[in-house]
Amino acid sequence: MTELASDRELEAVLKLVELTQAGKLKWRSMAPWGDLKDVDDVKISTVFVADYREKQLRLYVEKRRKDEPNSLEALFSISSSISGSKRTYPYWIERPILEITNSDGASLWVFPHKSAMADLLKAAQRQASGANDLIDDLLSIENKLG
Repeated sequence: MTELASDRELEAVLKLVELTQAGKLKWRSMAPWGDLKDVDDVKISTVFVADYREKQLRLYVEKRRKDEPNSLEALFSISSSISGSKRTYPYWIERPILEITNSDGASLWVFPHKSAMADLLKAAQRQASGANDLIDDLLSIENKLG
């Protein structure tokens, strides 16, 4: 993959954040379905779906268990233990996943991980929870009372 393609994917994720925050892209919360299944070392949570044009987007949190360090991590762990910050195993790594799915919930394409996906997840959570409406309502009541 070229640097140019990578930048386009980041721009696309940032555009999804912008559309979500503007209320032009509507996310809905769902239980994991389709090919999203928990297994011993992978857990799925916080699933959102949105329709963009004729594509179905799915955004979720994948929690992957890391049971032991690879050789590079083990080397780093030895140097970290000298400074007193040794990692204990197993532990869980969480990351947001954005993908295009079909209507049955089968993954068709997964976006490469971009740091902006965390912002997209926060925006989708806020929108799907109705937090903005609640805050607006609370503030309008305060204005009417005051």
